[in-house]
Amino acid sequence: MPGSANRSDSRSIAVLNRKFWPISGAAELEVGNLCRSLTDAGHHVDILTVRWQKHWPSKFRYHRCDVYRLSKLSSDPFGTFRFLKSLTAHFLKHAYDDVIVFGIGEESHTAATSLGDQQNLILRITQLHLINVHTFSARQNETFKSATSILADTTGTAEFITRQLPEIKDRVRIIPALHGLPAPPGDTQTNRSTRKSAARIALSDAHPILQIEPDHPLVITAAAMENDLGVCDLVQAWKQVQRKHTKGRLWILGEGRLSRSVWDEILELDLVYTAIMPGFFDNLSLVLDAADLYVHPLRSPSSCSVLETAKAIGLCTVQTASLEELQSSATQSSRPFVECPQQGLLVPRETPATIAATINHIIDHPDYALQWGAQVQQHMLNRIAASPRLNESWITPLASAVPSKTS
Repeated sequence: MPGSANRSDSRSIAVLNRKFWPISGAAELEVGNLCRSLTDAGHHVDILTVRWQKHWPSKFRYHRCDVYRLSKLSSDPFGTFRFLKSLTAHFLKHAYDDVIVFGIGEESHTAATSLGDQQNLILRITQLHLINVHTFSARQNETFKSATSILADTTGTAEFITRQLPEIKDRVRIIPALHGLPAPPGDTQTNRSTRKSAARIALSDAHPILQIEPDHPLVITAAAMENDLGVCDLVQAWKQVQRKHTKGRLWILGEGRLSRSVWDEILELDLVYTAIMPGFFDNLSLVLDAADLYVHPLRSPSSCSVLETAKAIGLCTVQTASLEELQSSATQSSRPFVECPQQGLLVPRETPATIAATINHIIDHPDYALQWGAQVQQHMLNRIAASPRLNESWITPLASAVPSKTS
């Protein structure tokens, strides 16, 4: 039960990952879900991450967690030094009981050397962290040996670690990817409509660029613009949508290394006033409430915390999929998309015309969008209810799940 931990059992926990919103991939999704589960169990949780852009706030709230964005990493020789120095200062200022670090970068070694004997260091290691890693460095070996517990995502990850360091085998545990989402309260169509109107008014008051009438279609995406140009496919699709729905708006949230390429596509297709890039939002609840549809158009497989949250609140979602996924979910239909209760509405990757036809269908059939969004939401909640909750399976109370260094 949320908040069921006794005050005496409550832990102060830091979760450290270099990337967190507005960058939202598989690791960021796992960080967010982990923190929600821990706060539901009554623990105090801080998220520590990097302040990649100077204009990003250095601190904000995320689902009852404080997010601290520390010094920015950069390509100059002192970027990493400044980040690690600020991380050390943060640990001195905040006496955490437990620190959970994603990956084996320099920050994990800093955590290992900054924590005291009564504090637990927990490493979360996935296959992604081991790409191009053939052996561990001396610092990484030292970090692993200092860790109270190492949580591997697969058997292969665990075996790689124990081959390198057989002496820590007893501290390695296999914990699959943590994708449980909290169950939101049930929504009625009336409640959704009321929230949408209120959210649009609030966003319009916040900035004129976000002004949108209650009856105008709003499509949003927060797909990563780091190593994938899938958002450009969505922009091309939006050009086709605009021919039919001239009052529709596309909001592309977040930032990334390829943001300029996306903006160039918007300029090239003369979509400046209907496809906007408002940057990032530290609190997405208003944006999700205001939207009619969420689209995840990436060309490669990826997870996205905003996409999963959109499903969890009942917002209709469209995402790209491989031919194998489409064939396994295919049903007889003249529609341009495939219905998949586990994932939402699916379309082939790199197909702007199909994405456009799907968006047009959703805009033309708002009742279907509400019904399908509710169906995917219910399927997600049923799956979560049928599986062990994260805080019951391994980390709550954390004191019993992770042995003390002094034991």
